[in-house]
Amino acid sequence: MTSISAQRPPVVAAYGARIEGLGAPAGLALRGAEAWPAIAFTTELTAEPLPAASEVRDDRATIVNPAATLLADRARDEVRVLSAEPLPEADLLHPCLWPVAAVFARWRGAETLHAGAFAGPGGDGAWAVMADSGGGKTSFLATLALAGVEVLADDLLVVEDGHCAAGPRLLDLRPGVAARLAISDRDTTSVRSTSRERLPLAPCDGRWPIAGFVELVWGEEVRIERLAPGEGLAALARQRRVLGLGAELHQLLELLDRPVLRFSRPPEWASAADAAGRLLDAIAVVR
Repeated sequence: MTSISAQRPPVVAAYGARIEGLGAPAGLALRGAEAWPAIAFTTELTAEPLPAASEVRDDRATIVNPAATLLADRARDEVRVLSAEPLPEADLLHPCLWPVAAVFARWRGAETLHAGAFAGPGGDGAWAVMADSGGGKTSFLATLALAGVEVLADDLLVVEDGHCAAGPRLLDLRPGVAARLAISDRDTTSVRSTSRERLPLAPCDGRWPIAGFVELVWGEEVRIERLAPGEGLAALARQRRVLGLGAELHQLLELLDRPVLRFSRPPEWASAADAAGRLLDAIAVVR
C-alpha cells in the first residue's frame, strides 16, 4: 500500500495510542500516529505486596502481568508500572504494553482482538491473522516477515472504524522457532528471561484499512476456504480481548463485509514458506 505518511518521522506509538514516559525505543516507531491519544507511563519499584489478580472496571484497571503489575487510570490516561526489580525495556514493550493498550482501546470504544496483521499484496490494506493458543500465529507472521511481507502487529489488534492499528515493531518467537526458520542469532535478541527470541521489525504506518481476516488452523494439507458470515462472526468473537468491558457488536458485524478465510496447513516447518506463499496468492484475488 502506498503510504501517505512515508515522509513523516516515526513517533513513539503502538496499538492506537502514543506512548509517553518510556523514552523512544525503536520498537515503538510508527508513522502517521501524531494525532493518536496519549497514554503516560511511569515505572516504580516497590517492596509492597502487589495485587494477586487482575481487575478491569469502567474507570480503572489492575493488570497482573508476568513482568509487572500495571495500574491504569482512565481519567488521567496514565499507567503505573509496579515491580520489585527494575524492568528491562524489552519487557516494557512486551508483555507489559499490550494488556493496558487493550483496556484503553476498549475504554474509547475500539474493538480488540487476539490477532496479528500483515500488509496484503496489491496494496489492499491489512489482513488480520487469528489463531487459538498453539496455532502458530507468531511463527506464521515471522515466515511472512522473512519473505519480505510487512508485518504490522502480533498478539493484539485494535480495530476502529474499519481500520486497525499497528503494534510494536517486534515478534517474540518461542525457543527453537528462530532456528527452525533459519533466523541467525545475530538477527534476534533473547528477551523475557531468555524465554523468547525477539525478531525486530522496521517502522511502519500506524493505521491500516482492514482488507480481510485469516483464521489459522492445523490440517493434513494446505486448504483455504472462505467462511460464511455466521462462521466468520464466530471466528472473530472467539478472539476478542477484554471481555469484561462488553462488546462493540456493530463493529464486529461491519467487519463481516470483509472476507474471513480459514487457512489450514500441516505443522511441518519445511512446508511453512510454501504454505504462506499459497495464502498470499489466494488473498491477492479475493474480493
